[in-house]
Amino acid sequence: MNEQALLAAIGAMMDEKLEAVMTEIQGLKERTTKLEIAMEHQIDRAIKLLGEGHESLRQTIEERLSTKEQQEKSDVRIFALEEIAKKHTAQIEELQEKIS
Repeated sequence: MNEQALLAAIGAMMDEKLEAVMTEIQGLKERTTKLEIAMEHQIDRAIKLLGEGHESLRQTIEERLSTKEQQEKSDVRIFALEEIAKKHTAQIEELQEKIS
């Protein structure tokens, strides 16, 4: 085999190996792209779930604060009504003493 034929054979072998490596690199690129897309979807879903969880917590806190405020208002009203009832009871007792 002369030098030219030997160089041509080596060149052909190198071309085959280069083509195999390029095919493998292309496959890796495709897999990487698919992986990136899958990760984006999972991250988007996780963020959405997290947001929904925060919204649920916010609503719960608002409800509890609202309930607490309503309870405080009710406590004030009950206290005022109890004081009025005590005052009226005392007045009724005074009137009954005056009548008797």
